[in-house]
Amino acid sequence: MKNCLPFLFLILFIISCNKSDDSENTNNYQDTSTLHLEKKVYIDHTQNSNLNHTTFYYYDSNNRLEQIKTESQTGTAYSNYNYSNNRITSVEHSNGSFLEYTYENNLIVKQVFYHNNLESVTLFEYGSANNMIVTDLGLCINTFEYDQNNNPVFINNCNSINYQFEYDTKKNPFLLVYPEYLLKIHPSGNNNATKYIYHDVIHDVMSTDIIVYEYNNENYPVKRMFYTENVLKATEEYFYSH
Repeated sequence: MKNCLPFLFLILFIISCNKSDDSENTNNYQDTSTLHLEKKVYIDHTQNSNLNHTTFYYYDSNNRLEQIKTESQTGTAYSNYNYSNNRITSVEHSNGSFLEYTYENNLIVKQVFYHNNLESVTLFEYGSANNMIVTDLGLCINTFEYDQNNNPVFINNCNSINYQFEYDTKKNPFLLVYPEYLLKIHPSGNNNATKYIYHDVIHDVMSTDIIVYEYNNENYPVKRMFYTENVLKATEEYFYSH
């Protein structure tokens, strides 16, 4: 059975909404909490210690994301976020690559990734609720379906691979990090995914990952545990400050 955890971690690296268990559904991703996510520690339990890493989040004087730094056994990597008119216009990575964003009506409609004198363009389309429903990479188009809480419950990958998700009702820690317009193009859900189903349609291969959480008093996760077939594969711990 295919190990899909790397994709799952990519999908889950962002997003939530500002809602408690008894709050109304909302399309607003942005949280008004004074809490900051300062650090995330990832521990692999599959005897691949090279995957272990710690990520630090740094903010400017306006409480905007300024830098993300990741330390691991293989070295240190970072990403610097650049702003114009209070919007992220580019992201510079320590490996020399960088991203540029184009906006329409305060939504990102185009992303260009530059690396080694090559560029890759991604176009984004939005639905009536301003959810991102299509990513167009030229030769590859992915589509997204959402539930009433704006959680993506079905992702149709252009390689005939589908992803399905189930969610809790708590707050995703990355809401405290990223602005709303950036969260929209990384639609991992307004809440925290608790089940992840991978389906390779062509080869008829399926796998299911279960994610278990521990929360703080403000309904943010402090620990996330990833299980495949009842085996603990990885753990993430989150550290906050006011």
